[in-house]
Amino acid sequence: MKTPDIRLRKAEFIEQNALKLWLTGSVYHENRKLSGSEFLDFFIDNGKPQLNKLSQLWGSFCWIIHSNATIWIGGDTTNSQSLFYVEAGKSLIITDSTDSVSESERGDLNPPSVVEYLCCGYVNKRRTLYKNMYQVQSGESVIFDLSGTKQTIFERWFKFQFHQSTDDTNDQKQKLIDLTEQLAHYVTDLANGRTILLPLSGGLDSRLLAAMLKDKTKNIHTFCYGRDNSPEIKTSRLVAKKFGLRWFHIPYENKKWVEARKSASYFNDLIDLSDIHAGVANIQEFPAIWELSKTYSNPKDVVLVGGQLGDLLAGGRSVYDPNPYLLSTGIDKTTAWNHINHYDFSLWKKLDIPFRFEGSIHDSLFAYWDSHNFRSTGEYCDIWNYYERQSKFIMKMNRVYQAFGFDWIWPFTHPEYIQFWMQTEAELRFKKTLYKQVIAERTGIPLEQASKQGLAERLKETMQDSPILQPAKRIYRSYMAFKKKQTAIDEDPLASFGLVDPEEFKRLFTGYEKPISFQAFQNLNQLLGFKAKTPQQLFDSI
Repeated sequence: MKTPDIRLRKAEFIEQNALKLWLTGSVYHENRKLSGSEFLDFFIDNGKPQLNKLSQLWGSFCWIIHSNATIWIGGDTTNSQSLFYVEAGKSLIITDSTDSVSESERGDLNPPSVVEYLCCGYVNKRRTLYKNMYQVQSGESVIFDLSGTKQTIFERWFKFQFHQSTDDTNDQKQKLIDLTEQLAHYVTDLANGRTILLPLSGGLDSRLLAAMLKDKTKNIHTFCYGRDNSPEIKTSRLVAKKFGLRWFHIPYENKKWVEARKSASYFNDLIDLSDIHAGVANIQEFPAIWELSKTYSNPKDVVLVGGQLGDLLAGGRSVYDPNPYLLSTGIDKTTAWNHINHYDFSLWKKLDIPFRFEGSIHDSLFAYWDSHNFRSTGEYCDIWNYYERQSKFIMKMNRVYQAFGFDWIWPFTHPEYIQFWMQTEAELRFKKTLYKQVIAERTGIPLEQASKQGLAERLKETMQDSPILQPAKRIYRSYMAFKKKQTAIDEDPLASFGLVDPEEFKRLFTGYEKPISFQAFQNLNQLLGFKAKTPQQLFDSI
């Protein structure tokens, strides 16, 4: 008989009708937040969870249900609240914090996981850095038989896959408009009078959110963060002015990064919440939220509303990215391998992955190939992106909000919204065609008037079908990398935000790396007790 050992940071616990429930985060049904008791009443029938009902819920949550000799665990559709488990002998450890698992319980290092961590910033599939510790996947429930007579069951109650649509373009457009209107009502109801803080980057997702919410409540404050000279600042200000919304800019100067990093209690809280044994912390918004925490001293009075997941759903990557090797509508593993490697396994451009790990990476890249339906390689790349990069890095931005005590709502994770895009044809997702039409109609702002595109992007679009596009892109990237390397020490936050020693940064930076690149390298060196001076040395030491 296995003994369950539940280790959660903070959870609502209730015992009801011979069931024990641990519920973390916020779970919504339409425009209502459910308590633990309401969640059980909705979810349980005849003493068992009805996993199909989870597709009617949204929010950012995970749950554990214990009934007699069975435990069910799972979370939301994007795994925004992580759960981990260890099956060691007669012990079953279930936790939302990898730090709560000791070194002896985690087991030995899993070398292929180290490769994935260093290449893309997180570990793929159910694995973590250690052989005994696993993570629950998005849209998955894991069922443990405590008697030990049955095998552990993995049941995927939600699949991110595409379906044929019979609607014409006008019907699809109206459906999307109606759906965004419904989501706006849900958000304002859930905000319940609190100030809505909207990160307004000027991109399509935040622009649509601003258009959705501006007529539902007057209590909206927008903000933009980044370098003073970035095109996003100009676009963000224009959109806020058009809608009559309060707007302010949080500059990302080196000094700001240093000051934010020195707020040790908040930053340490973020790292503690980020489960770095499975992936790096998403720190992009940390200085902005640190600044907001001073302006809005009571985090319970505000709620952050973000556009996470919107870009992927509407056609922001894969076949919808105008990259020549993705233009084919056929199904081809080589194309998928090239795309995922190019975009996701590329934190260190000059890294030579040892041959002995290629089989493991191949298995990770094609983990969903046989279990999901897709009609093109591009659709498969989106499926992989949804389960891996979106769930294990992008959606983990909520850790920053948690560290400062802020609540958040992500409307584009609503199940009806996800289903809508899964039933939208590739032609309407290509270059975000349908999305742009609806945004232009809802905002009244011509896309070209509030575009983030710079000269390079406009040239790229103009040269789309030209054979010189790829050589031109390579030359441009090399030039920009060279230019960035010359000024990085003085101008790039990487060199000064406190996570990277300036001398180490200067030695390793080639112009291509991002904060996540250095985080992955430093985390592994620290977690595994290595003293590698380069990422390649780290590979050679495992």
